[in-house]
Amino acid sequence: MRFDQLSSLSEKVFVSALSGDFNEFGKVLYNRDRMLGFIREHIPMRVERHKKRTGEIKEVLARIAIPIDLRGEKSNQIFVELRGEKGSLYFGLIWRDSKIVGLDAVMGVPDLTIPFLPSTSRGNDFVGYHLEMARNFRISFLLDKDGHITGLVVQNEDGPIKALKSQ
Repeated sequence: MRFDQLSSLSEKVFVSALSGDFNEFGKVLYNRDRMLGFIREHIPMRVERHKKRTGEIKEVLARIAIPIDLRGEKSNQIFVELRGEKGSLYFGLIWRDSKIVGLDAVMGVPDLTIPFLPSTSRGNDFVGYHLEMARNFRISFLLDKDGHITGLVVQNEDGPIKALKSQ
């Protein structure tokens, strides 16, 4: 599943859970028998424990999706914000093969700032490393014949992603 699909599904399972319906969670849990009881207790308990600080939960937002390596297997983590009247709670859902394999209470959305350094003498190719994701990132600016930036290319395991500058 793509990040946008996982994000949408993450929001859906939390919206249902907040109304007391955990069937949506049950449909996508990797180990339903082992995990569903924990999730049924953990989410309402955490919401209730923080209610004084957050107020009533008004909105569920999938904030960030990042690829991670979990015990040697490619997975994705979606950070979900439960936004209340006065504050927010955060959870991390770990997905693998379109199934939830983990749920964590987290303090917030991680910083995805990646410092980049030039990797060529031309100055339009850069490389960076993100510690939490334990991965390298390569970007290149596309230039026209006069040296003006016309776009950006982000190298990805699935191939390059190109964004062209709007006119």
